[in-house]
Amino acid sequence: DVRVAVVRDGTILLVQQKGEDAWSLPGGWVDIDTSLREAAVKEAREEAGADVRPEKLIAVLDRRKQDLGFFPYAVVSAYIGCSMAGDLTFRDNTETAAARFFPVDSLPPLSVMRTNRDLILLCHRSMIERWSHTIFD
Repeated sequence: DVRVAVVRDGTILLVQQKGEDAWSLPGGWVDIDTSLREAAVKEAREEAGADVRPEKLIAVLDRRKQDLGFFPYAVVSAYIGCSMAGDLTFRDNTETAAARFFPVDSLPPLSVMRTNRDLILLCHRSMIERWSHTIFD
């Protein structure tokens, strides 16, 4: 799994899951023969309409250890810090209903199977403070 963290003017980019009043970092499965960089660019474009430039690997985390609810498979999520390479131009798609930047002190309801407040704060802090290290478990 890849998750994209884009921080702009202190806010973080989230996407609203279609059919839900729940938001998450843009992301999804990494296709075979696709690098993490390519997957981050693809997911940001497809889910948020964001043209991004991957800058760093923030974290590589075991989903089971992140309080994201039960999932029948073992999944490792890579959190990629990106900058905007263009404008945010959301387009209707099959997965998400909206894309918006939010201040971390007023996050919307979160998609608990995809993300949580701690993960968003970790990504935000890493980008704001320009951490050079990667978190992993």
